[in-house]
Amino acid sequence: MVDVKIYGKLPKQFDDFPIHPSSYNQYCEIKQRIKNFIDSSANSFPCQLHISESDLNCLYTKGVTLNKFDLGTFKFFSIENDEIIEKEIKVPFQDGLNGFRSQAKKISFTFDEYAWEEFVVYELNGKLKNISDSSKLKIPLLGSKIIEYIFDDRISPSKTQPFFPSQNTFDTLSKLKDLQIRDGSIIFEV
Repeated sequence: MVDVKIYGKLPKQFDDFPIHPSSYNQYCEIKQRIKNFIDSSANSFPCQLHISESDLNCLYTKGVTLNKFDLGTFKFFSIENDEIIEKEIKVPFQDGLNGFRSQAKKISFTFDEYAWEEFVVYELNGKLKNISDSSKLKIPLLGSKIIEYIFDDRISPSKTQPFFPSQNTFDTLSKLKDLQIRDGSIIFEV
């Protein structure tokens, strides 16, 4: 844990943490593109959905520009080298209101018989971790927070209730022929 109040100054990783500006109109436009993708898939039309770095950040914040100086968990996503980089900061963390925790992880998707999210935490509280291929964790696609941010149609998701996609969303994700991260976008193809 790092003390947020160090002689009245914020630690560098807290001060430098990026916040994505977004709007509710932008959020509604992205959600409409996702709905169109799901509807096309339901009608058995081949289609693609491209989600950019900006789209993903807007979906995470639900169209609200966050204030990192409030208490809570904040995430920022970038797409680099065909991977999603997720930066996260939690304030407060553990004991009291003075601490925070930061981490960064690399996220990718793989297909074998099923679709998976693979990720590895490579930085914790500003310190790089020694990572290898064996450090990667693998979770089913429906357990992915990225997939939840994109396809969750609840207005205000509960932190205690798990994400269960609608039947149409589940059917669309089941029909995926390809899921890639390339050219600065997450690309879903059915």
